[in-house]
Formats: sequence, C-alpha cells, structure tokens
Amino acid sequence: MLQQQAAEVAVPGEKANGMATMVRLAEAAYLDLCAGNLDAMGTMLHEAWHIKKQMTDGISNTFVDQAYQAAMNAGAQGGKLLGAGGGGFLMFLAPPECHEAIRRALRPMREAPLRFAKQGSSIIFVH
Repeated sequence: MLQQQAAEVAVPGEKANGMATMVRLAEAAYLDLCAGNLDAMGTMLHEAWHIKKQMTDGISNTFVDQAYQAAMNAGAQGGKLLGAGGGGFLMFLAPPECHEAIRRALRPMREAPLRFAKQGSSIIFVH
C-alpha cells in the first residue's frame, strides 16, 4: 500500500498536488499549535483525511468511513486513521463535552486513550 501510494504521488498531477496540500496543512497546523490554537487542528485533520482518501485505493473502507462519519456527527472536529496494512486506530479531536457521545456512536469499538509525551512515541508493549 505505501509503495503504491509513493509511486502515485511521485507522478505530477492531482495526487502529487494532494500531497503538497497535506504538507502545507501540516506546516500550518504546526504554527497553529505553537500559537496555542488547538481548534484549527480539527479542521486540518478533517481536510487532510479527505485528501488522503483520494491519494490511492485502499486508504479507507466502508466500515472506517461509517465510523468516521458517526464520530463527526457526534461532535468530533476531525480525525485520522493511524496504522497501516488494513488495521489500526481512528483518532479524533473533539471538545471534552462531546467525548461521551463519540464513545456511544463508535460502540462496540474499543477506546485507546492517548496522551502527549515530550520524548515522542515509544513502544509500550511487545507481543
């Protein structure tokens, strides 16, 4: 999947333009975060999700699309699919007052809480 996506965005055209747009969104998101503007992140995540889905086949499926829309309908501001190879996690940004509605909308999916750490990501368990 990643090799196919890399090959497709290397060719000038709509998909390469989508990748450039996603880079610009990430740069703007960084500036917003540095300025303390967390609200802008939801819009950026949502826009990037729609661009990413157009990059190559197999980015999403009906189940993921329905779950994403259910979370948005329940108050999420934006989201992202994390992981690769047909599995992973949906991550959403939402105001605290919407968290319970999102949990209900996504049942029976399991919640995996996350937190930010200064040292970056790390492996917390191994199979």
